[in-house]
Amino acid sequence: MNHSLKIAVLVSHARHPVSGRPLRSASDAAALELACSLALPERLTVLCAGSASADDLRDYLGLGAASIEVLAVPAEADVVPALLARLSGFDLVLCGNRSEGQTASGLLPYLLAEGLRMPLIADVLEATLQGRLLTVRQFLPKGMRRRLEMSAPAILAVHPRAPQTRQFAHARAAVGRITQTTGGGHSGNIAASAWQYEPARRPVRSRPRWRKAAIAGCWVQSAAIAVRAAEKSLNREMLSQKHKSCSPIYVNIVSSTFDYCV
Repeated sequence: MNHSLKIAVLVSHARHPVSGRPLRSASDAAALELACSLALPERLTVLCAGSASADDLRDYLGLGAASIEVLAVPAEADVVPALLARLSGFDLVLCGNRSEGQTASGLLPYLLAEGLRMPLIADVLEATLQGRLLTVRQFLPKGMRRRLEMSAPAILAVHPRAPQTRQFAHARAAVGRITQTTGGGHSGNIAASAWQYEPARRPVRSRPRWRKAAIAGCWVQSAAIAVRAAEKSLNREMLSQKHKSCSPIYVNIVSSTFDYCV
């Protein structure tokens, strides 16, 4: 593990789309685990920009984060300026490709790389450090992987399929600390303040009237088929009674599926 580099990890909070319960982002959890393999958890700076509570970030504490610093940014403000001011001077910045929220666009790593003037590697699966030399294994489509080498500073956007072996521990979550700091940030669209966020609800769909008519039509059609089948069976029975005096070969021919009468 490297003890000389300053490493920051960005985490986010989200809500379950149905129940509304707080949950962690798979990409951010993978980024935190990767950072713990590069340095001791006590030497990591874990940041969360926005209005997150202790319950929203409790999962990250249970995964190994010693402390989480929350940059208090209003809901209608942009978090990028606050993160750029806080991340100045760091050698490595790890974050997920995108958060689990409905408004996640996946542009945050690229905006940070542009603002900090640092190279960016996306879809990172594994990374190792030797001094300031960084060796990265990158995810590619169709089962392909790519090995890259570069020197710090850099920004790593971790893929959600990165190895995750850490389990949640209640003891770590109880010991972990969450601190609040003022993040500032520039206000975004004025109309954004009019939005209200709430857990998604499953819409109630009423059965259309035409479906009842269609079902009734199917019943009528099924009844007509049943009547025709009964008439056909009755005709067969009457024909069989008529030819009871015939020879056995005639009886077999009458009862056949071809309905021949000799």
